[in-house]
Amino acid sequence: MLPKILINPVEYIILEGERLDFGKTTMKGWIKNMLWHKKTTFWVACAAVVVAAVGAVLLMANPAQTLELPDTASVFTVEMEQFNDRLSVGRVVITGAEQIDAILSAMAGAKKTLRHSVNDYPAQDNYLVVRLIMENEMRTLCLYSEGGRDYIEEPYAGIYKTHGNSGKVLYQVYTGQQQASGN
Repeated sequence: MLPKILINPVEYIILEGERLDFGKTTMKGWIKNMLWHKKTTFWVACAAVVVAAVGAVLLMANPAQTLELPDTASVFTVEMEQFNDRLSVGRVVITGAEQIDAILSAMAGAKKTLRHSVNDYPAQDNYLVVRLIMENEMRTLCLYSEGGRDYIEEPYAGIYKTHGNSGKVLYQVYTGQQQASGN
């Protein structure tokens, strides 16, 4: 003979006054307990929304990092070298303060991307190397285009997205100096 609970479990629970779900002994207690669990779910969901909103505000408040460049007075010379298909086309040396200022102004404001620089030079075939030579330091920056946008890559430091016509200005300085030197 089968126990009564296996024959008709619902009737057994209700008629015999045994425990229902959530450890209550009556239907009223079961309903109250269900409502309590729904309230808990509601408050947990509200807390999750608040945490997500605070996180979004904090992420938006963190401004994007920009490319840190030296001031014009501390840069003695700028070397620019164009590479096409990874072969050097020519190198120019720029010493004029106006041209150095134009180069630094064109690169200023470039915003850091989430991509990382892991090589000495970009993985692109065509790029322009800009070397800023200062008293005790030399910085190498590489300008290249990808997907219709210009990027400045500082080896092992980061990749920055330029704004406006930065690439065009840099190439104009490079080609103007190249023509002036007769290369």
